[in-house]
This record gives sequence, C-alpha cells and structure tokens, in this order.
Amino acid sequence: MNHTPFFSIIIPTYNRAAFIESTIRKLQKQKFPDFEIVIVDDGSADGTKSIVEKIEDSRIVYTYIKNGERGAARNKGVSISRGDYVTFLDSDDELLPHFLQTAYDFISENEEIPIFHIAYEVRDSNGKVLSKVILPRTVNHLLVEGNPLSCIGILLRRDVAVDNPFSEQRQLAGSEDWVLWLKLASRFAFPHIPTISAYLIQHDQRSVMQTDVEALEKRIRLAGELVMKDSFVTQKFSGKEGVIWAHLYLYVALHGVLAGSRKTGLRYVWKATQKHWPSLFTTKVLVIFAKLF
Repeated sequence: MNHTPFFSIIIPTYNRAAFIESTIRKLQKQKFPDFEIVIVDDGSADGTKSIVEKIEDSRIVYTYIKNGERGAARNKGVSISRGDYVTFLDSDDELLPHFLQTAYDFISENEEIPIFHIAYEVRDSNGKVLSKVILPRTVNHLLVEGNPLSCIGILLRRDVAVDNPFSEQRQLAGSEDWVLWLKLASRFAFPHIPTISAYLIQHDQRSVMQTDVEALEKRIRLAGELVMKDSFVTQKFSGKEGVIWAHLYLYVALHGVLAGSRKTGLRYVWKATQKHWPSLFTTKVLVIFAKLF
C-alpha cells in the first residue's frame, strides 16, 4: 500500500478476540475513506491474529508485540502509522460512521491544528446511553481537575504524537492518558467538538472497573509526580498544583469507596481538602459521600 492515508486509527488490543472483528467491520463503514487501521496486539494469546488476518482490507496493518501495557502499545502504533493524524480506539468501543468526516472538516477549517477532541457517549453493554461527554469548546483548564476525556475522540497530528509519547511505566497504566493530555494542554490549545461521534462501552471487564486500591494509590501518586516534574505544566498552570493533587486524591477516594473501602474514601477526601479545601464542595465529593452513607 503506497498511498499515505490521512488518518491512522490505532487500536491497542489484548485478548479481545471476541470484539476485534466487530470493531474492524464497524470502522469499514466510515464515510471518510482515507484511513488505515493499525492494530497493535499487545501479547494476546486468544487467537486475535488469526481473526484479523481473515479480514481482507488493505488498510489494515497488524503488528504483534510483547505485552507492555497500553502506553507502549499506543506508542508502537504511532511509530508505524503513516497518517497525517492519529486517533486511538480501544478494541471494544466504536467510532460512529461520521467520526472521521467530522474530524476532517474541523482540520480543514483549522489548518495544522495539533490536537483536538470530539464528543462521545458512554453506553452499557446493551447499548443504553449512560452519559454524554460534551465539554466546553476548550478543555485545557478542565484537565487540572482530573480527566474528563478518554482516548476515544482524541486526534493528534502525527508529529505531535511522535514527539509526545505516552509513558510506558506499567505502574501508571490507567492514568497515562491524563498525564499526556495535561502535558499537551500546557503546550497547545486543546479544542473540543461537541458533536457526538463515538461511544465507549462500560462493562465489567474494562480495566477501569477493576480496582486494586493499593495499586491505585501508587498509580495516582506517580501520575501527580510526573506532571509536577514537567516545566510546561507548572508554568502554564502555576498556582494550580494544589487543585491537581486534590482532584487526584478525590479520584482515589471515589474508586476506593466503589471498591468497598470506606476508610480509603474518607482518608483521601481529607487529603484532598488539605491540598485545596474548596474541592470539598465539588460534585465528586457529593458522589463519594452518597456512596459512603
């Protein structure tokens, strides 16, 4: 395939053979046809490769790597991609048929834009819409208060993705995306398109639904340390360090409570208020106390 595509859709996958064919078939329905599908098999042992190889589409690029977690898989996908822009898709989620056309139209109106985000829905496994992620036109400062985004809906100019890879530290897995988005938000304008163009499936097997409280505490501590070491972040969001830490702690509190650890929830709400006391009056804290009491 000599033609250079405009978009590269990068799909990291690990033991998702049950989903991968459906994911590819749905991508083939994109109204904007100039794209490639880069599948990075992150050490699967469930026959993912054989399923992908049976699908006849010259736009599919498959590569297998030793399991290195999602950051490493996405970085590998970027390294072998050829599109002008890259976007990321988990193997159990979906881009609606107008997703790439929506992105292309926005890029055409905003030449050489480095990064942007498109709105999406969260659905359950039966297709019921649980929430819509529609944000303000610019999301830069929202990222100080946690991660309102997901990898789905993010589009990056390829050179920006190459120069700003995901962290590949295993301990960070699950927060590597927020760390990168905040770093990029300190360097570039980060616009949002409020057109629902994709959906994320919330099911019990999603890694975000599996909470090991001790591992989560270490992960969030590492995430905070990494962004605080970034000079662009500390300069762009000067004076917001306490806010960043407070919302990281509230993330631990919420997931601790959901995992059944009332003690963790209360301890991290307290830690959050020590960093930034107004965080006590946020929706996150209301949700935490609702789960606690």
